[in-house]
Amino acid sequence: MKSVCEFVLLVTLCLTGSDSFAQRHVSWKFSSNKIGSDLYEVILSAIIEQPWHIYAQDNNEDMGMPTSIEFDESPIIKLVDRPKEIGKLRMTEIDGMQLRYYEDHVDFVQQVKLVNARKVTVKGSINYMACTEATCLPAFSRRFAITIGSDSIISSSLENTSSALPILTVGDLAPSFSASDTSGKIISLKEIVARNKLVLLDLWASWCVPCRTEVGKIRKFYPDYHNKGFEVLAFSVDTKPEAWKKAIVSDHLSWLQISDGKGMESSILKYYGVASLPRNFLLDNKGTIVAMDLNASELTSFLQEHLAGN
Repeated sequence: MKSVCEFVLLVTLCLTGSDSFAQRHVSWKFSSNKIGSDLYEVILSAIIEQPWHIYAQDNNEDMGMPTSIEFDESPIIKLVDRPKEIGKLRMTEIDGMQLRYYEDHVDFVQQVKLVNARKVTVKGSINYMACTEATCLPAFSRRFAITIGSDSIISSSLENTSSALPILTVGDLAPSFSASDTSGKIISLKEIVARNKLVLLDLWASWCVPCRTEVGKIRKFYPDYHNKGFEVLAFSVDTKPEAWKKAIVSDHLSWLQISDGKGMESSILKYYGVASLPRNFLLDNKGTIVAMDLNASELTSFLQEHLAGN
């Protein structure tokens, strides 16, 4: 008879910062089944809060980071095949690319064979990205340790913590910064602001599906308002230059593009208190924030009201 051992660890932390947000929307349960004399199933179960989702292991990495399970190397365990997914797989097509993701719940099941051992602690990390239709949190990595091969399972999860982010609001002066464009030229926010009547500072990434959906809408009316003093300065949170540049070309983006290649560790995101994407800040020609987090429809209305007579 199959013996079943289970230890449940559900963590809900009320911390500030992007890491705690990921933990808050996706919690994890760890369990194990003994299915042979030296063979076990290690089960990592994601409990996903509505309306969030996480991506399948084989999702297109250009449109949302695939979930991955990485096990630490050990001479006394052998992984059998790759982790299986058990859950209701959902699929959506955006711009010819298929998204594969899970809502509510999914189990990642890895078979582990013990090699000359009766008891072992299996360690590793779960890497995932939590998104909704409107926003994506940065990729998050959670360490875990599960002891198998005994009558009970000892499980732990090592959490990352982060300090509170600053809060900007309408009326504040936008922090000034500079970063490189796709050719390596340094672009200064201060200079762009001084040359235009309104500047949209858009924070995005190639892996952020909501970001790319929204900029596709902005692209349609950008030329009309660009001639009236409107500019977009897009700061990418990508760490892979090739993915960033590919997305720019694929999405036919003609406005200014900059990045520092540091991802969510960029000091620029910390200056602006950014913990999720997309985020945007609309600035006047003095660098003052006049609106924040506008969708394409709201941005159009604002531009019509303030630039219509130009």
